[in-house]
Amino acid sequence: MNAARRKMIAKAIGCISEARGLLEEVYGDEQAAYDNMPLGLQESERGERMADIISEIENAVADLENLESVLEDAKA
Repeated sequence: MNAARRKMIAKAIGCISEARGLLEEVYGDEQAAYDNMPLGLQESERGERMADIISEIENAVADLENLESVLEDAKA
């Protein structure tokens, strides 16, 4: 791989890292909001939906971390 393509991958990694950081912030805020909900509300349809969304965000963060790792290996 030439230097220009390595540079493009490095730029992509930076964008992915920024997106991951934003999602981690959203995850933290949503988890805190959920944790502060009364138990009855957590067990409601709204609370269950919120828990599902939190789980999906957590999975997206993990996927982005994996993608960053793969791209780091590719540009090496």
